[in-house]
Amino acid sequence: MVMYRHRDRRNHPEFERQTRQIVGQVLTDKVLPASFRKMPCPVRVHYSWDCLRRLLDAREAGREVKVDSILLSSDVDDELKRLAGQCCEHIFIADRALIEAEFAFEGTTQRRSVNYVVAYPIPQPLDLARLPVLVLDGLGAAQNIGQILRTAFHLGVTSVLASRSVWNNLGGRACRVSMGWLYFMDLFLGEPMSDALKQLRQRGCRIYCAEDHFAEAVKPHEPGDRRRRAFCFCLVRGGKIPA
Repeated sequence: MVMYRHRDRRNHPEFERQTRQIVGQVLTDKVLPASFRKMPCPVRVHYSWDCLRRLLDAREAGREVKVDSILLSSDVDDELKRLAGQCCEHIFIADRALIEAEFAFEGTTQRRSVNYVVAYPIPQPLDLARLPVLVLDGLGAAQNIGQILRTAFHLGVTSVLASRSVWNNLGGRACRVSMGWLYFMDLFLGEPMSDALKQLRQRGCRIYCAEDHFAEAVKPHEPGDRRRRAFCFCLVRGGKIPA
Protein backbone atom coordinates (compact mmCIF):
# COMPACT_ATOMS: atom_id res chain seq x y z
CA MET A 1 0.00 0.00 0.00
CA VAL A 2 3.00 2.25 -0.48
CA MET A 3 1.17 4.18 -3.21
CA TYR A 4 -1.24 5.59 -0.62
CA ARG A 5 1.28 6.81 1.90
CA HIS A 6 2.09 10.48 2.30
CA ARG A 7 5.39 11.40 0.62
CA ASP A 8 7.00 11.99 4.03
CA ARG A 9 6.20 8.41 5.09
CA ARG A 10 6.53 6.35 1.94
CA ASN A 11 9.30 4.02 0.83
CA HIS A 12 10.44 6.07 -2.16
CA PRO A 13 12.36 3.35 -4.08
CA GLU A 14 9.35 1.02 -3.82
CA PHE A 15 7.00 3.84 -4.75
CA GLU A 16 9.04 4.58 -7.88
CA ARG A 17 9.17 0.88 -8.78
CA GLN A 18 5.40 0.47 -8.51
CA THR A 19 4.79 3.70 -10.41
CA ARG A 20 6.97 2.53 -13.32
CA GLN A 21 5.20 -0.84 -13.27
CA ILE A 22 1.74 0.75 -13.48
CA VAL A 23 2.82 3.10 -16.28
CA GLY A 24 4.33 0.18 -18.15
CA GLN A 25 1.04 -1.73 -18.00
CA VAL A 26 -0.88 1.24 -19.37
CA LEU A 27 1.53 2.06 -22.19
CA THR A 28 2.26 -1.50 -23.33
CA ASP A 29 0.89 -1.07 -26.85
CA LYS A 30 1.48 2.66 -27.28
CA VAL A 31 4.28 4.38 -29.19
CA LEU A 32 5.22 7.78 -27.73
CA PRO A 33 7.59 10.52 -28.91
CA ALA A 34 10.95 10.61 -27.14
CA SER A 35 9.99 13.89 -25.46
CA PHE A 36 7.20 12.09 -23.56
CA ARG A 37 9.51 9.61 -21.83
CA LYS A 38 9.62 11.69 -18.62
CA MET A 39 6.57 10.47 -16.66
CA PRO A 40 4.30 10.23 -19.74
CA CYS A 41 1.33 9.03 -17.68
CA PRO A 42 0.89 10.51 -14.17
CA VAL A 43 0.10 7.98 -11.44
CA ARG A 44 -1.80 9.68 -8.64
CA VAL A 45 -4.20 8.98 -5.79
CA HIS A 46 -7.68 10.23 -6.65
CA TYR A 47 -10.60 10.33 -4.25
CA SER A 48 -14.34 10.85 -3.65
CA TRP A 49 -17.28 8.61 -4.55
CA ASP A 50 -18.58 11.19 -7.02
CA CYS A 51 -15.36 10.99 -9.02
CA LEU A 52 -15.36 7.18 -8.89
CA ARG A 53 -18.90 7.09 -10.28
CA ARG A 54 -17.90 9.54 -12.99
CA LEU A 55 -14.94 7.31 -13.82
CA LEU A 56 -17.28 4.37 -14.40
CA ASP A 57 -19.46 6.56 -16.64
CA ALA A 58 -16.36 7.58 -18.60
CA ARG A 59 -15.37 3.95 -19.11
CA GLU A 60 -18.85 3.12 -20.37
CA ALA A 61 -18.45 6.00 -22.82
CA GLY A 62 -15.27 4.40 -24.15
CA ARG A 63 -12.67 6.33 -22.17
CA GLU A 64 -9.50 4.50 -21.11
CA VAL A 65 -8.92 5.10 -17.39
CA LYS A 66 -6.60 2.70 -15.57
CA VAL A 67 -7.38 2.08 -11.88
CA ASP A 68 -4.62 0.04 -10.23
CA SER A 69 -6.11 -0.33 -6.72
CA ILE A 70 -8.64 1.13 -4.31
CA LEU A 71 -8.34 1.84 -0.58
CA LEU A 72 -11.63 1.80 1.34
CA SER A 73 -12.57 2.55 4.89
CA SER A 74 -14.02 -0.53 6.60
CA ASP A 75 -17.18 1.35 7.58
CA VAL A 76 -18.43 1.98 4.01
CA ASP A 77 -21.65 0.17 3.14
CA ASP A 78 -21.93 -2.85 0.86
CA GLU A 79 -23.37 -0.85 -2.03
CA LEU A 80 -20.26 1.34 -2.16
CA LYS A 81 -18.01 -1.71 -1.90
CA ARG A 82 -19.77 -3.18 -4.93
CA LEU A 83 -19.28 0.10 -6.75
CA ALA A 84 -15.54 -0.07 -6.02
CA GLY A 85 -15.48 -3.67 -7.22
CA GLN A 86 -16.74 -2.55 -10.64
CA CYS A 87 -13.65 -0.36 -11.05
CA CYS A 88 -10.84 -2.61 -9.92
CA GLU A 89 -9.97 -6.08 -8.65
CA HIS A 90 -7.37 -4.92 -6.12
CA ILE A 91 -9.22 -3.47 -3.14
CA PHE A 92 -7.66 -2.72 0.25
CA ILE A 93 -9.90 -2.25 3.28
CA ALA A 94 -8.66 -0.62 6.50
CA ASP A 95 -10.10 0.93 9.62
CA ARG A 96 -10.84 4.61 9.29
CA ALA A 97 -8.58 5.35 12.27
CA LEU A 98 -5.71 3.49 10.59
CA ILE A 99 -6.23 5.39 7.33
CA GLU A 100 -6.18 8.71 9.17
CA ALA A 101 -3.09 7.74 11.22
CA GLU A 102 -0.95 6.05 8.57
CA PHE A 103 -1.85 7.72 5.30
CA ALA A 104 -2.29 11.31 6.47
CA PHE A 105 -4.65 12.37 3.72
CA GLU A 106 -5.47 16.04 3.45
CA GLY A 107 -8.76 17.40 2.19
CA THR A 108 -12.39 16.43 2.58
CA THR A 109 -13.83 13.71 4.82
CA GLN A 110 -14.61 11.74 1.65
CA ARG A 111 -10.89 11.25 1.23
CA ARG A 112 -10.89 9.12 4.37
CA SER A 113 -13.60 6.92 2.87
CA VAL A 114 -12.31 6.07 -0.63
CA ASN A 115 -9.00 6.60 -2.42
CA TYR A 116 -7.83 4.98 -5.61
CA VAL A 117 -4.60 4.88 -7.61
CA VAL A 118 -5.14 6.06 -11.18
CA ALA A 119 -2.80 6.17 -14.17
CA TYR A 120 -4.31 9.12 -16.01
CA PRO A 121 -4.21 10.94 -18.34
CA ILE A 122 -2.71 8.79 -21.07
CA PRO A 123 -0.93 10.96 -23.68
CA GLN A 124 -2.20 10.91 -27.24
CA PRO A 125 -0.89 12.29 -30.55
CA LEU A 126 -2.05 15.89 -30.97
CA ASP A 127 -3.36 15.25 -34.47
CA LEU A 128 -6.20 13.27 -32.83
CA ALA A 129 -7.47 16.37 -31.00
CA ARG A 130 -11.01 17.42 -31.82
CA LEU A 131 -11.31 21.16 -32.29
CA PRO A 132 -11.74 23.48 -30.50
CA VAL A 133 -8.84 22.94 -28.10
CA LEU A 134 -8.21 24.34 -24.64
CA VAL A 135 -4.51 25.11 -24.07
CA LEU A 136 -3.22 25.31 -20.47
CA ASP A 137 0.32 26.53 -19.90
CA GLY A 138 2.14 27.61 -16.74
CA LEU A 139 -0.72 26.94 -14.31
CA GLY A 140 0.46 25.28 -11.11
CA ALA A 141 -2.59 25.23 -8.81
CA ALA A 142 -4.58 22.01 -9.09
CA GLN A 143 -7.76 23.74 -7.94
CA ASN A 144 -7.56 26.32 -10.75
CA ILE A 145 -6.87 23.60 -13.30
CA GLY A 146 -9.86 21.58 -12.11
CA GLN A 147 -12.18 24.58 -12.25
CA ILE A 148 -11.09 25.42 -15.79
CA LEU A 149 -11.55 21.82 -16.96
CA ARG A 150 -15.05 21.59 -15.44
CA THR A 151 -16.10 24.83 -17.12
CA ALA A 152 -14.59 23.82 -20.47
CA PHE A 153 -16.39 20.48 -20.49
CA HIS A 154 -19.76 22.11 -19.91
CA LEU A 155 -19.03 24.54 -22.74
CA GLY A 156 -18.46 21.60 -25.07
CA VAL A 157 -14.64 21.68 -25.15
CA THR A 158 -13.16 18.24 -24.45
CA SER A 159 -9.69 18.48 -26.05
CA VAL A 160 -6.99 19.88 -23.75
CA LEU A 161 -3.37 20.63 -24.63
CA ALA A 162 -1.35 20.86 -21.42
CA SER A 163 2.18 21.99 -20.69
CA ARG A 164 4.36 19.79 -18.49
CA SER A 165 3.65 21.88 -15.37
CA VAL A 166 -0.10 21.45 -15.86
CA TRP A 167 0.25 17.78 -16.81
CA ASN A 168 2.05 17.03 -13.55
CA ASN A 169 -0.81 18.63 -11.58
CA LEU A 170 -3.59 16.53 -13.10
CA GLY A 171 -4.01 14.57 -9.88
CA GLY A 172 -6.65 13.90 -7.26
CA ARG A 173 -7.28 17.52 -6.32
CA ALA A 174 -7.70 18.69 -9.92
CA CYS A 175 -10.02 15.76 -10.62
CA ARG A 176 -12.13 16.39 -7.51
CA VAL A 177 -12.56 20.07 -8.34
CA SER A 178 -13.50 19.12 -11.92
CA MET A 179 -16.21 16.90 -10.36
CA GLY A 180 -14.74 13.94 -12.24
CA TRP A 181 -15.23 15.48 -15.70
CA LEU A 182 -11.45 15.21 -16.12
CA TYR A 183 -12.06 11.56 -17.09
CA PHE A 184 -14.11 12.72 -20.08
CA MET A 185 -11.38 14.97 -21.49
CA ASP A 186 -8.92 14.11 -24.27
CA LEU A 187 -5.60 15.35 -22.93
CA PHE A 188 -2.48 16.05 -24.98
CA LEU A 189 0.99 16.83 -23.65
CA GLY A 190 2.58 19.88 -25.24
CA GLU A 191 6.28 19.17 -24.93
CA PRO A 192 7.61 21.41 -26.20
CA MET A 193 4.56 23.67 -26.19
CA SER A 194 5.91 25.84 -29.03
CA ASP A 195 5.88 22.85 -31.40
CA ALA A 196 2.38 21.87 -30.29
CA LEU A 197 1.00 25.35 -31.00
CA LYS A 198 2.64 25.35 -34.42
CA GLN A 199 0.95 22.02 -35.11
CA LEU A 200 -2.43 23.52 -34.23
CA ARG A 201 -1.77 26.47 -36.53
CA GLN A 202 -0.91 24.07 -39.34
CA ARG A 203 -4.41 22.63 -38.93
CA GLY A 204 -5.80 26.11 -39.56
CA CYS A 205 -6.55 26.74 -35.91
CA ARG A 206 -6.80 30.36 -34.71
CA ILE A 207 -5.33 30.77 -31.21
CA TYR A 208 -6.89 33.08 -28.61
CA CYS A 209 -4.86 33.75 -25.50
CA ALA A 210 -6.12 34.85 -22.05
CA GLU A 211 -3.24 36.09 -19.89
CA ASP A 212 -1.93 39.25 -18.27
CA HIS A 213 1.07 39.97 -20.52
CA PHE A 214 -0.55 42.35 -23.01
CA ALA A 215 -2.28 45.65 -22.29
CA GLU A 216 -4.77 45.57 -25.17
CA ALA A 217 -7.69 43.21 -25.63
CA VAL A 218 -8.47 41.35 -28.85
CA LYS A 219 -10.18 43.66 -31.34
CA PRO A 220 -13.67 42.71 -32.58
CA HIS A 221 -13.46 40.50 -35.65
CA GLU A 222 -15.10 37.62 -37.43
CA PRO A 223 -13.57 34.36 -36.16
CA GLY A 224 -14.54 32.24 -39.16
CA ASP A 225 -15.03 28.52 -38.47
CA ARG A 226 -16.03 28.38 -34.81
CA ARG A 227 -14.59 24.90 -34.42
CA ARG A 228 -11.10 25.86 -35.55
CA ARG A 229 -10.09 27.63 -32.38
CA ALA A 230 -7.66 27.11 -29.54
CA PHE A 231 -8.25 28.93 -26.27
CA CYS A 232 -4.96 29.45 -24.47
CA PHE A 233 -4.72 30.16 -20.73
CA CYS A 234 -1.13 31.12 -19.87
CA LEU A 235 0.81 32.31 -16.86
CA VAL A 236 3.73 34.27 -18.30
CA ARG A 237 6.59 35.42 -16.08
CA GLY A 238 9.05 37.61 -17.92
CA GLY A 239 8.81 35.53 -21.07
CA LYS A 240 6.86 35.35 -24.29
CA ILE A 241 4.02 33.26 -25.60
CA PRO A 242 5.45 30.64 -27.99
CA ALA A 243 5.43 32.01 -31.53
